[in-house]
Amino acid sequence: MITRNKRMQAANAIDAAYEKGRNRWRGCDWTTSFGSMGLDLNGMKPHQTRWLAGATSGEEAKHWEQAAEWLARVARDAQQAEAAATEAAALWKAGERTLALEKIQAAVALEARYRNPFVWKPLLNAITDSIRLNPAPQWASSGRDVQNSAGFMAKNG
Repeated sequence: MITRNKRMQAANAIDAAYEKGRNRWRGCDWTTSFGSMGLDLNGMKPHQTRWLAGATSGEEAKHWEQAAEWLARVARDAQQAEAAATEAAALWKAGERTLALEKIQAAVALEARYRNPFVWKPLLNAITDSIRLNPAPQWASSGRDVQNSAGFMAKNG
């Protein structure tokens, strides 16, 4: 039997993991060796590399422009990952555990495109642990399903 204390611990772990990850990944914040020039883009923003593309010429300018495109993609993926994690936390609180798990898995997958996913992986682990501690009934895939099924049973049971 799952105790109320264990459910509260799970809720606290989810809140803590979300807060720890929030606003943490915004772009490339790791050492890189980008392209044939081996550019280290750690901490750089797309506008900075576009400036360098304009300040250089030929092959070097082309590399900086490619770096700008890559950095923009990293920043977009970081924003999408944070949005998915925010949605996962809200869905979990609303009892939509299956959807919460799907959203946080998407966030982790976005981060994993670039590096070991340490920003959103703790939230994935917390949600997974919560589901393991308090599994939904076999016939329920989410909180809404539980509510709908409970209403059905009350009317027709």
